[in-house]
Amino acid sequence: MQRLYKRDKLHGNTLDVGVACAYAYAIFIRCQTLRIIEAMTIAITSVEIAKYRSELSSNSEALVALDAIEDCEGNLEDAAIALAIHVGQEPDTSEGWLESLAKRCRPIICQENFKDDLLAGSVAVAVEALETSKFIPSQLATLVAIYAVKTGANDFCHGFEEESE
Repeated sequence: MQRLYKRDKLHGNTLDVGVACAYAYAIFIRCQTLRIIEAMTIAITSVEIAKYRSELSSNSEALVALDAIEDCEGNLEDAAIALAIHVGQEPDTSEGWLESLAKRCRPIICQENFKDDLLAGSVAVAVEALETSKFIPSQLATLVAIYAVKTGANDFCHGFEEESE
């Protein structure tokens, strides 16, 4: 098999065209992967944080969680990991940790009486249910409820509803 070589005009190096193409393709794939991960990152705005502060004003644990979200520039995943470490958990710091935690909470917050509130964008009832259940630390309950709202309560609960039928 004959290999193609091309002279790099900028640096004067001789390049194997096949290797150069493979390298360019690897960079392209890496950029696409980063775009997908970035698109999967769920963040809320300062306006949304203010709305949740108003809704959860009587819940001190929820306010701590909202402070963490604000400190993490609205990024829910970063805030969840920071709070988990703060409360003594050892979270996996890979992307998707919050999603995994939230999915484990679906039996609690996907009940019909909570789901309707989530569909309306309200998190207070779901946060209270999670805190009462003691299934997860109270400070993480707010993040899980907001995650469910931001991903869409129907989509979030869809998998759980199929499993429970």
